[in-house]
Amino acid sequence: MKLRIFVNPSRLRRWHLSLAHRLIAVGHDVAFAFAEGGPTLPAALNALLRLERRLYGLKGDRPSERLPFEAAGSFLRDMPNPDLIIDLTVIGAGRGQAADRTRILSLSFDGDRSEMTAVGAIIGAHQPMLRVTDGDGGVLAIGRPALEKPYVLARALDEVFTRAVTLLLKAVAGHAVVLPTTLAETGAVRPTGATLIRFGLTSFFARLAVALGISARESTHWRIGWRRVDDGFHPLSAGGRWSPAGHRWLPDDGKRYFADPFAFEHDGRTVIFCEEVPASTGKGIISRFEVDAEGRPGRPTIVLERPYHLSYPFVFEHEGEIFMIPETLANRTVELYRAESFPDRWSLDTVLISGVAASDATLIRHHGRFWLFATEEDGGSTWDCLSIWHAETLRGPWLAHPMNPVLVDAAGARPAGPIIAQDGVLMRPAQDCTGFYGRGLVMKEITRLDAEGFDEREAVLSSNTSRTFGIHTVSRSRDWQFIDSLAEPTHGSASYSQP
Repeated sequence: MKLRIFVNPSRLRRWHLSLAHRLIAVGHDVAFAFAEGGPTLPAALNALLRLERRLYGLKGDRPSERLPFEAAGSFLRDMPNPDLIIDLTVIGAGRGQAADRTRILSLSFDGDRSEMTAVGAIIGAHQPMLRVTDGDGGVLAIGRPALEKPYVLARALDEVFTRAVTLLLKAVAGHAVVLPTTLAETGAVRPTGATLIRFGLTSFFARLAVALGISARESTHWRIGWRRVDDGFHPLSAGGRWSPAGHRWLPDDGKRYFADPFAFEHDGRTVIFCEEVPASTGKGIISRFEVDAEGRPGRPTIVLERPYHLSYPFVFEHEGEIFMIPETLANRTVELYRAESFPDRWSLDTVLISGVAASDATLIRHHGRFWLFATEEDGGSTWDCLSIWHAETLRGPWLAHPMNPVLVDAAGARPAGPIIAQDGVLMRPAQDCTGFYGRGLVMKEITRLDAEGFDEREAVLSSNTSRTFGIHTVSRSRDWQFIDSLAEPTHGSASYSQP
C-alpha cells in the first residue's frame, strides 16, 4: 500500500521516522509531505527536552527528539495517488491534498491534534488518551500510554510517541478497536512556555532533594499478605475496594522484598511461589513458602535462580505434571519450567516464545486451546501493551494473535494474576498503572477470545489513590487470598510457623 505521511517541518521528530520504517518493514511504500501552518511550539519545550536528556542521561535515539526536516531524507519525494494519508499536522493539511476516495488517518491527544496537548497532560499528571481516527471521525485505534517517570517530560513524551506509533500501525493494519478501561478524561490543555519552565524547575529540584536525602524516595518495597477468602475483598465482589487492614504479612528482614504471590495446592499443602529481590543484587529470583491451616507461614526458600531477572512465577498443573512460567523478560523469552521434585527442584522444559520482551505471562486453557497473555515492551513501557499468543499444545508452536497488541492501556493491560474461570465467565485481573506502578487492580470480563478477535469489559475496579498501599498481584487457594502490597504495613505482621 502507498502511504503518505503529512508532518509540519518544524515539528518533525524521530518517532515520525520510526513510524515510516515500521510501515516499510511490513511491506508499505512510504513518503513524507511537509505542510506549514498552525501555532509554533514554545521555544521552552525543545530547550527543556534537550536539558532533561543531559541531566537524566537519556542516551540514544529518543522518539521525542526534534529533527531538521532534511532528516526525512529519502522519504521526501513525490507520491501521486497514495492509497492512504496519515495526517500528523495540527491543521489537518492532508485533507486538502487527498483524492476523493483516499483514506485519511489522523492522531489526537485528548481530542486535540497538537503534541502540546500531550505535554499538557503529562504536566497535569495524567495519561493522555490517544486516538487514531478516519476522515469521518470514526475511531480506528485508541489507547492510554503508561508514564513510568512523568516528572521527566522527555521520557514521558518518548512513551507517548512510542504508543502513538503502536496505534497508528494497528489502524493501518485494520485491527479492531478494543476500548481501554473507562476512566474520566481530562480536557485538552496546551501549556505555555512559562508553565514548561516551572514544571522543569519543580521536577529538577524535587529529584535533587531525593538525591541529597532531603526528601524521601518513593517506596519500591513490596510485601506479601493474605486473608481468608470469605473475609473482606474478593476479586469478584461487585464494587470491592481493597484495604490492607486484616491481612497477615510475610516477614522480611528489610534486605529483600517479596512480590507476585502465586498459590498452589498440592497433596494437602498450600505452597506460595513468589518473586524475591535481594537488595544486594536487585535481581529477582523465585522463592516459595507454605501457609498452614491457621494461616501461619513457613520460611521462604529459593527454588529457581537464573543469570537474568525472574518474577511472576505462574504455576499450574497439566496432564499430571506441575509447571511454572516465570517472567523472563530480561532474557527476551517466555520459558516453561517443569517440577522435577515439587516444590523445590525445577528444570527448563521449553522456550515457548523467543525474541519477545514479555511481562507477567499468564496462561489459561479455553475452548481446547492454550492462551498466553502478557504485556509486550515493543520499545515502550512494559505496563500498557497487552498481547496474546495461542497454541494447540502446551509446548507449542505458539502463534501471535493477529490483533496484537490487543490493548494499549496503562489502566488495565498488564496481567495481575491467574485468570478466573467461573460459571462460563473469564475474569482477568489486571494492573492499574495510572499514576504509578502498582496503583491498584481492575477485573476484566473477557467477552471474546478466539484466533481472530478479542474483547473485554471492565467488571470491577479496585484501585487505590495512595502510594502507601499499592497492589498489583492477586491469587487464591481454597481458603486464602494472597496479594502483594507496596510499602511496609504497620500492623498484622505474622511470624514463621517453622524454621
